[in-house]
Amino acid sequence: MVDYSESFAGRRQRGFTLVEALVSSIVLTAGLLVLLSFQGAVQRNNAEARAQTEAVALAEYKLNELTSFLSIDDARLSPVIAGSCPGREGRGSGLVNFVLRCDIAGTDLRDVRVSVSWRDRDDRLRQAAIASRIRVVEPGRDAANLLSLVRAADTAEKAAALWPFSTVDNE
Repeated sequence: MVDYSESFAGRRQRGFTLVEALVSSIVLTAGLLVLLSFQGAVQRNNAEARAQTEAVALAEYKLNELTSFLSIDDARLSPVIAGSCPGREGRGSGLVNFVLRCDIAGTDLRDVRVSVSWRDRDDRLRQAAIASRIRVVEPGRDAANLLSLVRAADTAEKAAALWPFSTVDNE
């Protein structure tokens, strides 16, 4: 009679059993599922960071736009319209809709606060705000004052003494 026990024993040591292959595929699948769950969290955090960056950039843009209004008579810097922003009221980017709000107070030195709010994927209200003080100037009035000083002065030296921002050298 032929003894097959040694030949089967040798074959078992050279390969994997069906149970070992099944266990390794389960471990591999569990690892891939963990990686996929991390990927979803990374994408969610990336989208939130992108929305926050866009909101801050929009607030900075609006604050720079308000800073460029030079005239004290400009209605866009009027404290009467507090709560609304001159120009666009809101702006959308992708899945995010931004709402701008401007709060303006003061007279010659305006306290300006620009806030941008939006809702994230979980429907939570998010907000970014920037505040600054804007000095309202009158270029026409200041130029007229300078011209009246120059006209009133007999010489350029008198004008330089009266107006400290003159470019005339006092030697």
